Amino acid sequence: VLFRSGGVSAADGSPFRLRVQNGREAEITASAGLINLQHLASGATTLQGESVNFSSLSLRSATSPLSVSIETVAGGEADGDLFLGRVVAGTDVVIKAAGSVVDLYDDVRAIVINADLPDEADPGILTLTAGGTIGEADNPLDISTVPNGVYATAQNSIHLNFIGDAILQNIQSQTGDVDLDLAGTAYVNSIEAPAGRITIDSDDAIVEGTADSAIDFVSLGLILNGIDNVGTSTNPISAATSYLEGSSEGGFYLQNDGDLEIGQLDDQIDGIEATGPLMLVASGAMYVREDVVTHGSVQRIEAENDIEIGAGIKSGGGEINKIGRAHV
Repeated sequence: VLFRSGGVSAADGSPFRLRVQNGREAEITASAGLINLQHLASGATTLQGESVNFSSLSLRSATSPLSVSIETVAGGEADGDLFLGRVVAGTDVVIKAAGSVVDLYDDVRAIVINADLPDEADPGILTLTAGGTIGEADNPLDISTVPNGVYATAQNSIHLNFIGDAILQNIQSQTGDVDLDLAGTAYVNSIEAPAGRITIDSDDAIVEGTADSAIDFVSLGLILNGIDNVGTSTNPISAATSYLEGSSEGGFYLQNDGDLEIGQLDDQIDGIEATGPLMLVASGAMYVREDVVTHGSVQRIEAENDIEIGAGIKSGGGEINKIGRAHV
């Protein structure tokens, strides 16, 4: 336990460096200053005649009215994993691990909030970086509403659970998947998983964070489930993906750069289903491998090349428009 009435950093402003033994937890509080902390990972070391290990950092909590920066540095055979408990900051939070960033607690769905930025935080940005994974498929990192956006970069997969809305400024997995769960709206600026699948499940909407022509999603596969809507009629989602599935109780609007195949991503989802209008546009060919369904609203399915239909295109009474610039 480290408590300072000021801040926690080195005298010259560089990170305060320490080692915490595996199996022990650190708790850091700065009542009137920032936290800038660096854990120097190492393998087995003899200390007072006993063999101890400092290969990872278990951070129970870090609290500051200003910014919090926590980094683990690999050393020897130690990967430098960071087991993250609760972080509370008045401004920015920066979490960086040479290895993976893992939830310290075995919780699901927001029992423990790992990165908690107050609404009044200024500027209120969360940055997560990992040489391994961020979160786990069955235990994602739980994050409260972040006022001005989230940046996350990992070599492998990223798994995040948001308690409310999220401004997804830049989320990037180099070789894995990106899985995001939201209790609110997903405002997407850029999410990339070029070798994997991006999945977003939102209890509200999935929309562009900025109304522009830039690509919002780059992936091999894309699954978008937004209760309220996915994209809007005036500002559809922009993607560069090969496979697409999803659902919405509102409208579903997406335009894709390149060929697009509907279905064959997730056994739990059958193609695309929307209660409201649906618009799918591909700059290449479109292959409908699983059903595309709307309930009483207009469907517009358009491709600059062929549209190949190998499954149902169904409407509960609305008009269906299929436009293939070459063949349907």
